Amino acid sequence: MKLLSLAALPLVVAGCAPVATLPDPAPMLQAAQPVQLAPTASTARLVDYTPRRASTPQSWRELNDRQSRTGRQP
Repeated sequence: MKLLSLAALPLVVAGCAPVATLPDPAPMLQAAQPVQLAPTASTARLVDYTPRRASTPQSWRELNDRQSRTGRQP
């Protein structure tokens, strides 16, 4: 019962507290109406695009050997 009383005490105290006044909304209206800027030139997103065809799976060891500096030594 003591635990329930201690848990309810902050709720009772908060209920008796005076209501806070809200701030003036005028400064917040400026953030809601941003300044319009001149449009910028758009840039192409796919300048370096290289189309590639799907291929069948190949040996990953051969690919690693081709991309490594020394290659596979027998």
